[in-house]
Amino acid sequence: MEPLETVEMEPEDDYSTELQKSSLNSEICGKVLQNTRIIGGDLAKEKAYPWLGAVASSIGSTPFCGAAIINERFLITAAHCVRRREPKRVSVLVKKWKRFLDSSELRLRLENITIHPEYNDTTQFNDIAILKTRRSMADLFSEPDGRVRPVCLPTARCSGADPARPACYAGQRASVAGWGISNTALYSSPSALLHVQLPILENAACRASYHHIFRITDRMLCAGVDKGGRDTCQGDSGGPLAVTNEDGVFTMVGVVSFGKGCAEPGSPGVYTRVSEYLDWIIETTRL
Repeated sequence: MEPLETVEMEPEDDYSTELQKSSLNSEICGKVLQNTRIIGGDLAKEKAYPWLGAVASSIGSTPFCGAAIINERFLITAAHCVRRREPKRVSVLVKKWKRFLDSSELRLRLENITIHPEYNDTTQFNDIAILKTRRSMADLFSEPDGRVRPVCLPTARCSGADPARPACYAGQRASVAGWGISNTALYSSPSALLHVQLPILENAACRASYHHIFRITDRMLCAGVDKGGRDTCQGDSGGPLAVTNEDGVFTMVGVVSFGKGCAEPGSPGVYTRVSEYLDWIIETTRL
């Protein structure tokens, strides 16, 4: 993967200290115990994405969405995944690799679901939510198998809304993983976790692709290839889009949100831009 691009930022825009106060961006965030190189849309290794949780019913093992662990009690997912759902009827499965019942999976019950107060289910603006687990995952973070760990978050806002500061991440390659549909013609799903690497696009290019269909805002980002063939799909929503730096540390920059079909030419996937929600994330996830 290409290294994470350094973003110039003013001191007052640096959220590093505030993130750490909420036990976010800990020393182990974004680190994996094995190589996570991606060649194409193929099977991921079992320990490749230790921050990825499978959002399922309170008793089921088949996920309907993904989520990303950000500290010992909280995960980020898409608002559309959990709207109108009660916490007692939703769970998150960690240590999961197989799509269906996995002998290693561990079920975490939810205490609370917080949907962004400005989420719009028609436009998908602010498509982000935070899940709070009933139990702490701190003991899981310390286990030597490295199967459960948090992902890092951006440390500065960088949407490109300010003309003096270009949007971050455009041109970089990012990885995304999930258990969603892998063949839209057959409506089939994989037997285990799939992952793919995609280039992050300039928002201007994304707006050009969707200008007759969706409004793309500065609080979104897009990723995909113009010829199609590689993308997220139904069932992958809520999962993290992440970039890596030169040390191989993953930072979550997007939440799988929506798109036109799946992997269609000229229709990139649209993601909620995580960097624009740092204030809300910090306030909502204080331990």
